[in-house]
This record gives sequence, C-alpha cells and structure tokens, in this order.
Amino acid sequence: QYQQQTEGFDASLAYLRTVFSQAGPFDGILGFSQGAAMAALLCGQLGKLKGDVDFRFVILCSGFAINMEGFQQGSINLPSLHIFGNDKGRDRQINSQASRQLASLFEDGCSEIIEHDLGHIIPTQSPHIERIKNFLQRFL
Repeated sequence: QYQQQTEGFDASLAYLRTVFSQAGPFDGILGFSQGAAMAALLCGQLGKLKGDVDFRFVILCSGFAINMEGFQQGSINLPSLHIFGNDKGRDRQINSQASRQLASLFEDGCSEIIEHDLGHIIPTQSPHIERIKNFLQRFL
C-alpha cells in the first residue's frame, strides 16, 4: 500500500525549495520510511535542482523506492547511508527487500548499508551507532 501513495510530490518539492532557500545550506538530509522515499526522489532530482536544493549526503532509514522507474542500478551518485531492518528484524512496515532495492539505485562506491534486526527503527546502540558516526565523520 505504501508504494501506491504518490500524490503531492510537486507541492512537497516546492516546500523543500523554500526550506532550503530560507534555512539552508544543509550538509545532508535524513529520511525515515515515507520520508526516505521522498528524500530518495529528491536525490534523483539533484541535477535539475542545482542551486535551489543542494546537499552533500543522504541517510535513508527504512526507505523504499517510489516513482523511480527511470533510475538504473547505481545511477544516483551521492554519498548515501541506508539503514533498515534485515529479514530477521521483521520490519512490519517496510520489507527489507524494498530497502535493498532503493539502496541499489545509489552508486556502489559511495553508498553504505547498515542492516539490523530491530524492526522499523533507527538503531541507537552499538555497533550500529558507531557505523552511523563513521559515515557522518566523512563530512566534517
């Protein structure tokens, strides 16, 4: 069902342009669940949005691809961290395969994956938090 909810992208994009112009610049963005789907779409549009919306990395948690049919495996060249529950984690909202599929759209050389068995959350315990910190350290 979540992959059918596609209305409102243009209004959301207009809002994000306003946020970036009024509150930016931002080093990176983080999206969780539906927010990760939106953030991924934004990453895919960065070339068209240059100057309006700029950021250096993205963190996508329990994400999934929506309206991204035109993207090939590895076609988004932006440092990315993908955090999601593995098959054991039983994320009841987002299937781990959907998050893996989204991660595959980002270039291998600049994307990193953290799988955990904690379900539909962003993990805050070791060893996951150290890996998140290590990813962020690259942008200091």
